[in-house]
Parts: sequence; C-alpha cells; structure tokens
Amino acid sequence: MGKITIEIEIYNQNHQAAVRLGCMTYDKIAKMKTNVIVDSGCGHQLILIQEDVNKLKINQIKRTTARLANGSIANGHIYEPVQLRLVLQHGDSEDHVIHRDCIVEPVAFEGGNKRLLGVIALEQMALDLDVTNQRLFPNSGSDIPLYDI
Repeated sequence: MGKITIEIEIYNQNHQAAVRLGCMTYDKIAKMKTNVIVDSGCGHQLILIQEDVNKLKINQIKRTTARLANGSIANGHIYEPVQLRLVLQHGDSEDHVIHRDCIVEPVAFEGGNKRLLGVIALEQMALDLDVTNQRLFPNSGSDIPLYDI
C-alpha cells in the first residue's frame, strides 16, 4: 500500500460568486495551490491547516469534533464552501488530461498540520483511488464527461 499525494487548487467560493455578480474582479479571488494527501479514511471532504483558511479568507460556520486515526479526539472548525479543482493525467499519453471540480466545506483542526482530501470529495468528482499504484482514476460508472486536452 502506498500514499497518494496530489496537487489541488482551492478557490474562495464567495469571491467567485462576487465576480459573477460584478462586485469583484477575478484577480482578487482568494485562491491557493497546494499538495494534499488522499485519505480514504477521512470522514471530511477536505482538511486544511489554519494558514490555508487565513489565505483563503473563509469564515467559520460551525464547530466539529473528530476521532483521529490514533484514537484521540480533535476539535475543529467547518468553514464556508470553497471550490476544489484538480487536474489529472489519464492514461499513458500526456495529451489526455482530466479536469475535476467540486464544492466542499473544508475543516481545520486545532493544531492540525496536514492537508487531507477525503473520499467523499473524490466521490463527488467521480474519481476512484488505486493505492497500490498511487494514482487516482475516473470512476468507470460515472456520467461526468472526461475532457481530453
């Protein structure tokens, strides 16, 4: 078994709405690019660290607790929705690229130092994980179209 780490882009969803309404310009959207660990045991869609929350300028909407893999309980905060985007190479050809987006409510745990992408977000993007070969791939039963670029 291996660990899958991927690069994702995260955008402040409220800022994107403000751009669509003409209240903000695109270059003002709070966004970031970062690496996350894909965690099939993660009960949340996306776990960020507090520094990311500050950079994305998102507000807390409620509190939560979770039991961690080591059995301890962690206190956390659920934040306003963000758009998550990832780009994956599909197949052996560099010409085949998959773009996937979804809207998630990220969580940050007090003292947390890891960024995790949960299996629920993968399901929303119709992606499966192959831990042995350390890759993500499109769910064959998905009705989400693949984009070849």
